[in-house]
Amino acid sequence: GFFSDNRDAPSSAFEIWERAINFAENESEQKKLKYIANLIANISFEPSISQPQANELLKIAESLSYQQLSLLQIFANQPIKLSLRDGYYRGQKENFTFDKLSVLTEVLELHRYGIIIMPNDTMLGISDVNPRKIDLLGIGKSLFRLMELHQIPVDDLSYSINHLKD
Repeated sequence: GFFSDNRDAPSSAFEIWERAINFAENESEQKKLKYIANLIANISFEPSISQPQANELLKIAESLSYQQLSLLQIFANQPIKLSLRDGYYRGQKENFTFDKLSVLTEVLELHRYGIIIMPNDTMLGISDVNPRKIDLLGIGKSLFRLMELHQIPVDDLSYSINHLKD
């Protein structure tokens, strides 16, 4: 874990908590706060996570939107994934609504962060997204588990699911 035995220096856990409090004061997406709190609570007591790893996980989690956290829940849930589009969006740009474009852009950002992957495929742009083939990578799996994203209410998933079905 990242608790410090050095009594003269602030503990790493304290630094993480302090950062989280500052984040909470400035965060505009209130729904994220519960999951950031879950992350901090879980990494504080996870002996396999070092302070640099904890800082990196927190930095990434802070940068993700609530919609992106919801997408992680969607891509980690096999029954939901099976309801998603099984095909690319190539040649369909004229049918993109702003909402669909927004969701696909969020998916692409997750890919660029290295949080999700389409095994045996490349995702260079939104037309290359195939929602049913997306899986979580290591960091995505860690965030999903440590943030307890399985707790995101189904109602909060429906917006993204609806735009990834067709």
